[in-house]
Amino acid sequence: MRRHLTQFALALLLPLIVLIGFFLWLLVLQERNHIENQTFEVTQSLTITIDREIYGLQRAAEIISYSSILKNGRFDILQNTLREMARELKINITLYDPEAKLLVASDPAQSGDVPLLSTADLERAQRAAPTYVTGVRRAHDKAPYYFSVIRPVFADGKIRYFLALTMEAQRISDLLNMGGLSKNWIAIVVDQNDQVLARSSNSIDYTGQLIPSNLRAVTQDMQGHWGGKILDGKEVFGYYIRSALNDWRVAIGVSRSEYNQPVWVASGYFVFLLLGTLLLSALLAGFFGRKISAPVKKLAAQAKAVGDVQSIRPLHSGISELDVVSDALIEADKRNRNKELKLLEAQLRLQMALDAGNIGVWEYNPEDAGVTLDGRASHMLAFQGRRQISFVEDFLPVVHEEDKLRVQSAMENALQSGDVVRETFRVYDTDPHTLWVTGIGRRIYTDSGKPSVLGLIVNVTAEQMALEQREVVAQELNHRLKNMFAVIISLMSLSARGKSDVEDYVRQMRERMTALAGAFELTYQKSAPGLVNKTHISLNDLLSRLARPYAFSEQERIKVEGDALLCPVSHVTPMSLVFHELVTNSVKHGALSVPQGHVTIRLSKHDAFMRMEWLESDGPEILKEPAQRGFGSRLKQLSIDVQMQGSFKEIWDRKGLVCIIQLPLPDSPL
Repeated sequence: MRRHLTQFALALLLPLIVLIGFFLWLLVLQERNHIENQTFEVTQSLTITIDREIYGLQRAAEIISYSSILKNGRFDILQNTLREMARELKINITLYDPEAKLLVASDPAQSGDVPLLSTADLERAQRAAPTYVTGVRRAHDKAPYYFSVIRPVFADGKIRYFLALTMEAQRISDLLNMGGLSKNWIAIVVDQNDQVLARSSNSIDYTGQLIPSNLRAVTQDMQGHWGGKILDGKEVFGYYIRSALNDWRVAIGVSRSEYNQPVWVASGYFVFLLLGTLLLSALLAGFFGRKISAPVKKLAAQAKAVGDVQSIRPLHSGISELDVVSDALIEADKRNRNKELKLLEAQLRLQMALDAGNIGVWEYNPEDAGVTLDGRASHMLAFQGRRQISFVEDFLPVVHEEDKLRVQSAMENALQSGDVVRETFRVYDTDPHTLWVTGIGRRIYTDSGKPSVLGLIVNVTAEQMALEQREVVAQELNHRLKNMFAVIISLMSLSARGKSDVEDYVRQMRERMTALAGAFELTYQKSAPGLVNKTHISLNDLLSRLARPYAFSEQERIKVEGDALLCPVSHVTPMSLVFHELVTNSVKHGALSVPQGHVTIRLSKHDAFMRMEWLESDGPEILKEPAQRGFGSRLKQLSIDVQMQGSFKEIWDRKGLVCIIQLPLPDSPL
């Protein structure tokens, strides 16, 4: 049965489709031919109207040129006459001598707005006798555009003057608008210099502009068809005519929508006939399909049940084709249910991932610059549960000033490129503290087809702080290694003084290197022996152990004296770093850089703090305080001010450096 119904439908539809196609082809050809004929007629009519206007100016110029007053040189009488004639014709009339000097103007007050003639204009007028029509131009940027009809005035067989009748280009635009143009048509007049002289719409915006090069190329003949994009970017098709009177081109442009209108009309007929054909087919199918209507309805009910995710039963209609479709719907129902379950599981996994990663979700709408936040993103950005905020007024003010431009650029890039855009930046919370967050966004399209940006936001403050800490640690390690090598070289140089026995020198250097390694090990308190399960150690012993590698020739180069003080185990590392920084500078530049130099470390206990004084003596004379401070100074400040909550001061005395460190007294160990 399916085969017979198919053959019947094809036998009915194929001849109708061929007939409809032939009818559409004839209709499109006829309508487009009508549009082309109509544009030619309108172009011809406008060309005649404009030529009549220009011819009127030429005739007026001819009449004025034969005036006896003009030839007698009575400019006082001539100016009054020209003023009356110019007012009547609504033009400007000027008279020039052969050197292009202005002699008389019909309206001297307006002469500043009317473009003056040049010697080149007069030469062209002399070659193009009896009259010459200029292109469009203007006197200055704020003046209207004009064109002129120039005619030489002869006296005694020679050219004595040049008469110019100047009309505003807007007059030609007014003539175009009075030509009864269709709503979707555009009429333009192009002068001999390929500039727009007049336009039927927006003439002020386009007068004086060059037409596109593609239009100049297709409008060089006396008349013909043209097409392309005009100055405002609209695609048009039309007809043009070049005037033999002034070499201007009058062109009519029909918009693509009107030019394609026959296609839409033909499509309408096609849809109408197609619907009629389908209706007839439906009637015939209904006539022949009454016997299968009930099974088909049951099959449709099964299809609806599949869409509503309802269970269905097999259809036993006695028609094998319908039963096959019913079985396929049952299989589709099973697949839909499996997909629903998988989609639900995916949504649950996504929500769990967002919860576990503390990830917020946001969406940016470019139409109103609004941002929709979920609860986590609103809490992260300190908007106190607000779900709707403004990107410009609410979000950008909480972004760090140095990051605003990057955030705005990233949002624009996400909208334009459609790629996944990721940006890490700083925001302020309510305290305000600076938080580091990473925003990830990508362009999506809403149900209405409009673009928006959907994204995630993650708090990465901890990761950013870890990166900064690793950078400081790397700088510190580099600084420590440089200082260690400097100390080793200085120890080798100082140990070699007065030594003639190599074995004794090697033994002494081995002892000093071992002591230096033990002192260096104290900077890593977790692995240092003797510090496990302790909360405090003796500060005096710590400093003495750190000073042990710097004893030379049984001399105590670094002496620790004063009150017995305790040092928290948590302060061992920063205290060791400060000591190594001080002793390294002393070995390189201070008292320990010479054999007779000494350092005294004086410890004292006060009511609320303990005091450590680093006193260098018998070293090189200090001429002035260093102008620049390096990473070592920053390391001392981090160790004392930040880690040990203390303070320090350096006094650059001529006899030697004095460094005073004050630290809070530690709690007594139990």
